[in-house]
Amino acid sequence: MLDGFRSREETESKRDIERVIGVFNRFLDNIKNTNIDWGAWDEALSFVEGQNPDFISANLVNETYLRLGLSVIVYTNAEASIVYSGGFNQDDGIPTQVPQGLRPLLAPGQPLVSHTGLKSGIAGLLSLPEGPMLITSHPVLTSTEMGPIRGAVIFGRFVDKGVVASLKETTLFNVEARNAKNPSLPGDFRKAIEQADEKGLYTKKVSSDTIGGYAVINDISGAPGLILRADIPRGALAQGNTTVLFVIIALIASLFVFGFVVLVLLDRLVLSRVERLSNGLREIAVSGSPSSRVTVPGSDEITSVGTAINDMLAAIERSQAERAQAQEALLESEAVNRAILVAVPDVLFRANREGRTLAFAGARQFESRLPNTRIVEKAGSDVIPPEYVADHVRNIQMTLDTGSSRIMEYQSLDNNQIHWFEARYVVCQRDEGLVMVRDITERKLAQEREDAARLKFLRVLSHELRTPLTPVAASAGLLEDVLEPEPDSQEGKLLSNIKSGADVLRRRIDDMLDVAAFQARTLPLDLAEIDTKVLLTELCDLRDAEAKRRGESTQLEIRDPLPKVTGDGPRLRQVVSTLLLNAIRANPPRQAHIRPSLRGQHLCHRPHPRPRKDDL
Repeated sequence: MLDGFRSREETESKRDIERVIGVFNRFLDNIKNTNIDWGAWDEALSFVEGQNPDFISANLVNETYLRLGLSVIVYTNAEASIVYSGGFNQDDGIPTQVPQGLRPLLAPGQPLVSHTGLKSGIAGLLSLPEGPMLITSHPVLTSTEMGPIRGAVIFGRFVDKGVVASLKETTLFNVEARNAKNPSLPGDFRKAIEQADEKGLYTKKVSSDTIGGYAVINDISGAPGLILRADIPRGALAQGNTTVLFVIIALIASLFVFGFVVLVLLDRLVLSRVERLSNGLREIAVSGSPSSRVTVPGSDEITSVGTAINDMLAAIERSQAERAQAQEALLESEAVNRAILVAVPDVLFRANREGRTLAFAGARQFESRLPNTRIVEKAGSDVIPPEYVADHVRNIQMTLDTGSSRIMEYQSLDNNQIHWFEARYVVCQRDEGLVMVRDITERKLAQEREDAARLKFLRVLSHELRTPLTPVAASAGLLEDVLEPEPDSQEGKLLSNIKSGADVLRRRIDDMLDVAAFQARTLPLDLAEIDTKVLLTELCDLRDAEAKRRGESTQLEIRDPLPKVTGDGPRLRQVVSTLLLNAIRANPPRQAHIRPSLRGQHLCHRPHPRPRKDDL
């Protein structure tokens, strides 16, 4: 009910403030109409054209300002030059100058002095540093409102005490006007600017018998320039309060009688039965036995509650029995899993993305070979030897990112003996990996023994193959010296085939021994400092003949300075030469570009401008 009265009060208050705005607009309309009369006047026209020098003394005197209620009168000619400008303080009744804030708006090209049509005109509010001003502008025409336009006449009136007094006298409200651009604007006026509706209206309770009505008036630029406030009596709400008070008294009396009757019936029909139900639940809680039940006679909602409680007790009883069975099964499963972990010859631990150990379990027979494995929440260097920590963390991160398992082998020194371990990485859960570490020392030793035996066998085999191969190559050389055949003759071709076949077979035997020695980690390397630029240049010169034979060409582009490296020269030369030959043979007839560059500690190629089949 009060909401209805408040809504009615707000509607009436906005209607009253709209009435204030209407009076304010009529004040502006009076200035506008006067401005039009003074603009369409033959004497004013001749004055702006310089033909009526007595116009000022006859018309633009103090009495004119008082009679018309103006603060500013300005005349401009057709070139927008000011012919006359004057001001008047309506509160003090003395002449003044045109406000400084208005002068820039009277410059040529400004809307106040530039009219494009006979009916064009400006009327509205102007925000000046000196305060808000009602401003009107009209073109100077003949008395019959005919053109051409000879200039403009501007009338202005500050929203001063006289304007506010006129609003009070007409509306019978206490009216107050404030400059919206004033930095020290009171809080209620600022709130009016922020919360005004689309019409610029805002209401606020001032006291128990007064409501403040605010009207935000925009200037000619569309920004808030003036705020009018009117104190409006709250007649509608006072009437509503009286009505509500009467209704409340009647309701209280009715509720008192109704409440007494309800309490009597509630005690007989509900409270006593609820108390019995509560006592039964208390006894069950004290005994702690869910097999007990409550009894509530009747067939209403309270009886339904008692039945639901009994069903709940039965469900709790069943749940406790099932939980006991599940706990027993869980203990059995835990014992089995513990036995499996003890029996498995591996160490298991969970680690996060940074390599920190979160949990540990596994074989005890070689726990001592893993540093600090009994300690949880340790970094990777406390579980994995320091030289392998970076690989350990990288494997965990790649496993978590790709979801695929990874394997890493590493060594650890224990009692002056080298032990080999194999770490397998799988995803355990989000941002956690499961690492299984197994001692593979015996497997590594067996593999080394197998590699040594294979190398020994290959050496014996190569010796047995070289033994008959040596006389074959020597005999072919002697036969060539004796016969001295022509290279294109049949004998020369046969001897050349025998010698080249022997050389190929000898190189294959050497390669087989090198591969076996490499697998057994016994391959001897003749390490020396190698100039990579010289190496690549020599190989490209050698392979350029093969490329030209196929109608192609090779081009070496070395843009970055290449460092010297340490390595086995002949073997490195063989590897790079094979890569170049394969690249030349694999490409269609075209130019092959070789662009070596240095990335970190690795020498690699860089395709440019984009990867192509002929880029090595």
